[in-house]
Amino acid sequence: MSPGLLFNYFILALFLWAIIDAATRQKAAFDWAGTMGKWQWVLLLIAAGAFRAGLLTTRIPFGFIISLACFVLVVYYLGSIKPKLDELPRRGNGRGRGNSGRGSW
Repeated sequence: MSPGLLFNYFILALFLWAIIDAATRQKAAFDWAGTMGKWQWVLLLIAAGAFRAGLLTTRIPFGFIISLACFVLVVYYLGSIKPKLDELPRRGNGRGRGNSGRGSW
């Protein structure tokens, strides 16, 4: 397996991680973090991932710069937005079924 192909799989995994993470968050978490809305992030990440994947099979002018911008977007979400979202528990007050507030398990 070539290093370029391995790198592309790594980028694909980053996009999938970011999309799944954004889709499973509460809408209120995005408001609390002071960023775009949940579905705006999900759609932006899906579009950037699909656009980047499409660039791999075609040669267009400035394709590398556009691909790099998509990569920067996913790194920005995972490195800047996700840590802010992690500060707010995923299930609101932390009291799920049968849980008396003793953590997330």
